[in-house]
Amino acid sequence: MAVFGDLIPAPAGEGALAAPSTDLKRRVMRARFPVIDFVSPEGPILRLAAGAVAWRGLRGAGLSSPLNLVALLERLGVRVDFGFTGIGPLSEPAGPVPEGAHVQASRIFDGYARAWARRLSRGEALPAVTPAAPAPIPSPEAVLAGLGLASHVPDAVEEVPPFQVEVSLAVALAALVVAARAPPLVGCAVLGVAAGWSFRRARVLRYFRERFAGYRPTTPRGLTAGRVRLSGAATGQPELLTPLTAIPCLAVRWTIEARDERRLAVVERGDRRLPFLVEAGDARVKVNAEDAALLLDPLRSGTERVTTEWSLLPGAPVVVYGVARRTPEPEVTAHAVLSAASAARLAAGLRWEVLVQVTTWFTGAAAAIELARVFWPR
Repeated sequence: MAVFGDLIPAPAGEGALAAPSTDLKRRVMRARFPVIDFVSPEGPILRLAAGAVAWRGLRGAGLSSPLNLVALLERLGVRVDFGFTGIGPLSEPAGPVPEGAHVQASRIFDGYARAWARRLSRGEALPAVTPAAPAPIPSPEAVLAGLGLASHVPDAVEEVPPFQVEVSLAVALAALVVAARAPPLVGCAVLGVAAGWSFRRARVLRYFRERFAGYRPTTPRGLTAGRVRLSGAATGQPELLTPLTAIPCLAVRWTIEARDERRLAVVERGDRRLPFLVEAGDARVKVNAEDAALLLDPLRSGTERVTTEWSLLPGAPVVVYGVARRTPEPEVTAHAVLSAASAARLAAGLRWEVLVQVTTWFTGAAAAIELARVFWPR
């Protein structure tokens, strides 16, 4: 059987999901970090995280990862339990926590899956078989995927990219000018490429907006319990060394890529981090970044063998997304640590997200009109 869980709690004010339901698609699509544990009487045997899987050979693989997960479970016909609410005792971790997932929720879910394994070993009743759902109506993402223009956004994002909103607008305007003077088929192709260009940025912007929603802006002096976005300067004892420059740092993440014929392939990946302090004025707060995503500024070296490092240096301004507690002493368990430059790029991109979405839909609609002119000329 399978056990469904969401490893990112709902933001404050939204509450948990409604009472357990057997509507598989609705539950998976509403989840922020949907996972499925396949459980046997001996214990949990496999964890499947929708956004961390390379979907291959599945019809409709250009759809979003949650939809792929729904399609896979429907085809397998496995029994699925939806009773996990995110509330319960912490359990010993069954393995590494998927990057981007909430550590506490993951440990609670580990205990929930083990409890189901014990119920199976005792021969208790299983949940109903997941009913097959009708095939979904193709979405705009599916249409773009069919044109080879879809962009998958993995949960393990390495850094905050430049969103180039102005470039998307310029490409859309240029495509409209070309389409107005070109034959319908050429116009359709040009507008389709422009829509894909804008769509890729809209996808990444939506990913970051959903991932960092529900955090309250604060400073070390004004820290309150709950999900917070903490700003300040990182300080502490820099007991780590960066792999490229051997500079003392508070946290570091690196990858090493070797050229394999035409492309670079990752041959080594690692990270090290220590607890550090975030200071603003005369106030400071301890930050535990053990399981946080480090979205820092990259430093790269090499051509045939490329080493990339993301390091947090003492005194660097940072923005920390995490959960704060006040007792016994103020501390933040970080979900993500962003450099000041990454936070600025993210804020600038999200400021224009609606414009990027409008550009995507407008150019996509124009491409559809041009395609209609190909088949039904005046």
